[in-house]
Amino acid sequence: MTQLIKLDNSIVYTESEFRSLHKDTSFPASINYAEFGYAVVFPAPQPEHDLVTQRTQAIAPVLTVKGTWEQRWEVVDVYTDYTDEQGVLRTKAAQEATAVAERFAVAEAVRIAGLWQAAHDYEYAQISGSAIGLITMGVMQAKPKCLAVQGWIKSIWTAYYLRKGNGSTDTSFAMAGPCPHSMPELMIELGV
Repeated sequence: MTQLIKLDNSIVYTESEFRSLHKDTSFPASINYAEFGYAVVFPAPQPEHDLVTQRTQAIAPVLTVKGTWEQRWEVVDVYTDYTDEQGVLRTKAAQEATAVAERFAVAEAVRIAGLWQAAHDYEYAQISGSAIGLITMGVMQAKPKCLAVQGWIKSIWTAYYLRKGNGSTDTSFAMAGPCPHSMPELMIELGV
């Protein structure tokens, strides 16, 4: 959305507000705002800040050395000390600590869900749910191919639990390699 600055009073307007102020005027596709005493305010990147405890807010644009107007920003704290309705002081530090902890908890839940989904997808891309019953039968009968597939599955989930515990974001389970035996091989081994 284009922003404009009125040159005689430095008030910032949106283009739609400008058009509303001049509703009886038919504008060409490219408007020469200077004819109306306005200049375009060019966007500027917002400054780096802590997304949990700070926010940016637009402040008055400035005239640059290039002769153009540019948006400016300031970083302000999201939280301040205040006293709630029960007369309890809520400190900025306590509010920030809660916000950071909540943000971390959400990020951690997303990380773990992503790890679990990647492990699950890797396993199920090679073994369908119907194969699990065959593998279970074969493991109970100590069939070597079924035991090998069980070991392969364990390697995937062992990696998952290790990564879950150590904070890893590695979602590749290719280190387990391909499933060592196919469904037809397991069926032959079990005689089905």
